[in-house]
Amino acid sequence: MRALICGVFFTFLITGCKDKGPDHPDEIGAYSYCTFAIKERLKSPSTADFAGYRNSNVVPGKAVNTGNGNLKQTFMVASYVDSQNSFGATIRTTFVCQMEGKTGGHWSVKNIVM
Repeated sequence: MRALICGVFFTFLITGCKDKGPDHPDEIGAYSYCTFAIKERLKSPSTADFAGYRNSNVVPGKAVNTGNGNLKQTFMVASYVDSQNSFGATIRTTFVCQMEGKTGGHWSVKNIVM
């Protein structure tokens, strides 16, 4: 019985530590990097209050296999942010980001409309 428990423990330990493979682009990554890009364009980025992933519209585009198991994929992110303007008033700004993600967590902004 003790050997069985030890065997299960070590199997879990080994499989739990395996590399889960490359970090392919996904909707949550597109949303996160889009919010970073939007924050850079705000008058008062420290006051930014984003709608959140669940209240945003993230649409994946075509995924392209670039070889060796690597992917390149575009995403459209549409959402809003509440932040203070230069007068201190909180305003809501809608935005749309076109993001491109590559395997390994590499993201770039292709276009932003605010």
